[in-house]
Amino acid sequence: MYLVRLTANKPSFHTINFKEGVNFIVGGVQDKQKNKNKTYNGVGKSLIIKIIHFCLGSDTVKPFANKLNDWEFSLSFIIEDKEYTVTRSCSIQNKINFNGEEISLKEYKEWLGNKLFNLNKYDIKYLTYRSLISRFIRPSKYSYDNYDKYIYKEKEYSQNICNSYLLGLDVNLTNTKRELIESKKKISETKNIFEKDTTIKTFFEKDEKIDVSIIDLEQNILKLENELKKFKIANNYYDIKKEADNQQIELNKYENDILLIENAIKNINNSLDINMDVSTNKIIEMYNEAKVKLNDLVIKELKEVEEFHKKLIENRTKRLLKQKNDLLKKEKEKEEKRRAIAKDYDKNMKLLGACGALDEYNSLNNRLAQYNAKLEKLNSYKELLENYKNEITNINIALEQQNQKTNEYLRESKEIKEKNILSFRNLIQRFYPNKKGGIQIENNEGEGLNRFVISASIEDDTSDGVNGIKIFCYDYTVMINGFNHKVRFLFHDSRLFSDIDPRQKIECVKIAYEYTKIFGFQYILSVNEDFLDTIKGVLDEKEYERLKRLIQDSTVLQLTDKDEEGKLLGIQIDLKYEEN
Repeated sequence: MYLVRLTANKPSFHTINFKEGVNFIVGGVQDKQKNKNKTYNGVGKSLIIKIIHFCLGSDTVKPFANKLNDWEFSLSFIIEDKEYTVTRSCSIQNKINFNGEEISLKEYKEWLGNKLFNLNKYDIKYLTYRSLISRFIRPSKYSYDNYDKYIYKEKEYSQNICNSYLLGLDVNLTNTKRELIESKKKISETKNIFEKDTTIKTFFEKDEKIDVSIIDLEQNILKLENELKKFKIANNYYDIKKEADNQQIELNKYENDILLIENAIKNINNSLDINMDVSTNKIIEMYNEAKVKLNDLVIKELKEVEEFHKKLIENRTKRLLKQKNDLLKKEKEKEEKRRAIAKDYDKNMKLLGACGALDEYNSLNNRLAQYNAKLEKLNSYKELLENYKNEITNINIALEQQNQKTNEYLRESKEIKEKNILSFRNLIQRFYPNKKGGIQIENNEGEGLNRFVISASIEDDTSDGVNGIKIFCYDYTVMINGFNHKVRFLFHDSRLFSDIDPRQKIECVKIAYEYTKIFGFQYILSVNEDFLDTIKGVLDEKEYERLKRLIQDSTVLQLTDKDEEGKLLGIQIDLKYEEN
């Protein structure tokens, strides 16, 4: 893919006609304080990158929809000697006009993915067209922090597999490892979720043994099942129970009444045993012994008193005997009634003892259901544990086999590794002749998702300037080696050169002209107008003028913030959005 032309449906827009080889986009800023704002409301150099990504199928850009609602951008490009033009509206961003035909954004990205990266041959998660194309036109400020990080908040695995793919490595190995690691994680998560269940959690808290608990539950279930088989439900259980309760109350009442009668009879018997202790004759005899003679009148009166008491006792005895007979009769009647009630009560109690109530039956059934549910969970957990151990073992074996396979693959892929190392190393030595540098590719045998450990290094690469050179050399390595892609343009923003030494900037320009010619690709770079000023002091006048003319001849667009017309859109507009 070569870029041909970037246009818009507004005459104020500065059309960009891209050339073969090196393309400079130069931005001039009068008030340099404006560059401190993290927005695309300057001259528009970085906005060009956003628009190209927009035309290459980026996600919806809300500021475009809000502020450029009636704008359309068009990008022409060449793939395999055929020119294509895509037009995308800022108001309807989910549709693409592709060579005069309207297609969906999804269809467009799928076509580009297949055409540029052969993604139709793969069905690999995170290996996507948008992730890959961002390796050739870094989309944001964040993209220039590290050589191997392009997209803000891109997952580490996505980052690694895309970088591996463009370095010519077998991403099927990467995908297989990810699937194994994720399967292992999923199995462990299922086990953890299961162990949070109340039954299983209680099981662990009590430190019970699973096989012992299962046998215990099975025995309890068998016992309950037998109880339920023998269980007879009395339909009138509660009526019988109510009648028995009433009978119990009556029995208690009759027993109390009989006890009171027995006490009354006992008292009567005690009363009947009371006799007159001293008779008249005994009294007279006592007086005679005392040699006291009682006259006839006193004796007569004593005899009358004695007679009176006799009659009184006789009457009292008759009355008590009559009361006693009445009580005995009443006791007999109450005892007969008590026996009759006791007989019915015993009958009802036998019925209650032989049968049970429906709620009691339901209670037994509920307990049986609880036991069965617990048993099922324990059996499921036991099976899960067994499967977990087996599957984890199998996965670990598969991972080890994959480690061996990857080691063998890396031994057999010596040519690919050396090509990446040498391409990067040859570029690095143009800047640092006495420093070691290269791209190390190793097998990641750990638990991480990444299959390969990729490390592009320059000896003593701690400064910002070295970081910029590393980005430049790494991107050029991906471009010139051409593994798994048909992208023939590379776009760098002016941010890349902000901390690079002037002499190294000159070397970047020299490499750009040299490599684009040798390897046949476009290199597009946006620079500030002071780019030439920064290198002027390290070149003699003749070299400087030659380089200046070369850059001027390669400049496809020059922007300035002197007035609205000098800016990319040709209008003053504040397109604020987060620049990741």
